[in-house]
Amino acid sequence: MGDKKNTSGRSEQVASEELDYPVVSSPAALHEQADREAAKRSERRLGPVARLLPRMRGIVGRLRRLLGLALLTAGVVSVGGCMGEPLEREEFCERWGRAACTPEVASVCQSSAAACQTAQAESCREWLPSDFQDVGVDDCLDAVREAYEDADLDARELDVVWRLGPPCAGIVVAGESGDSCQRDEDCSRSAGLTCVFKDEALGTCQRAELVKAGFSCRDADQACEPGFYCNGQHCVVAGEEDESCKNDSQCGEGLFCFEEVCVERLPVGSDCSGDFECASRICYAVDEGERVCVNRIRLSPAEPACDTLK
Repeated sequence: MGDKKNTSGRSEQVASEELDYPVVSSPAALHEQADREAAKRSERRLGPVARLLPRMRGIVGRLRRLLGLALLTAGVVSVGGCMGEPLEREEFCERWGRAACTPEVASVCQSSAAACQTAQAESCREWLPSDFQDVGVDDCLDAVREAYEDADLDARELDVVWRLGPPCAGIVVAGESGDSCQRDEDCSRSAGLTCVFKDEALGTCQRAELVKAGFSCRDADQACEPGFYCNGQHCVVAGEEDESCKNDSQCGEGLFCFEEVCVERLPVGSDCSGDFECASRICYAVDEGERVCVNRIRLSPAEPACDTLK
């Protein structure tokens, strides 16, 4: 009996001692406990700074949110400013009048700035196509102002102010890729399209890929280098004067296709009926019923070009 009593006492003692050990249920719990102890040691080393860290993280988070909101607001304002109401045709013509009527123009055409602007705006309303679009307007008007600045317009500047050449090409809706055309102006030049011909009278608007002599040009967007044309299969030598043709691309340098025959373009000073006939591509009405090829116009009170500038 004595032995049983002692054994029972040892069992109670062991059980009591076992209760004093920490109970670890899993490896995850063990890692969590280690992390807590590491955090306590770090806090003891850092002292007050450690206690401020949570507050500092909260402040930084709020600052980030405020900064993000500010940037978002700025972006919306910026986009809203860039995506304002498109420029209307009437407003464009008013701005065109102001751009064209430089002090020099008003002086040589013997007009006031106000009268010149009114006349040019009215002229703009007459010739500007109804399918005007707000594309590249600022660059266009800058080019108009530069062209008229000295009241002396060369061929490139005349192309801008009379035929809406680059950079004004984008303000008029023109043919899209694949549309039929007779000249480059029929295509959306602001989109990089030109009129590409094969062995037909009409071409199609394409973003042209230039092909060298003798190579295949079967694809719709393939155009031959200068001096050659596409016969529908390959790039061949362009025709000479008096040779048959279907379009201008089939005629050599300085020639154009007129009534299916390659003929020479007219030099400056020649009588003409259209821009296509002139080497300068500008057929100017000097008087009622009289038109001549020109490559430059110096404005003066007697110059017909001044009629819409005063």
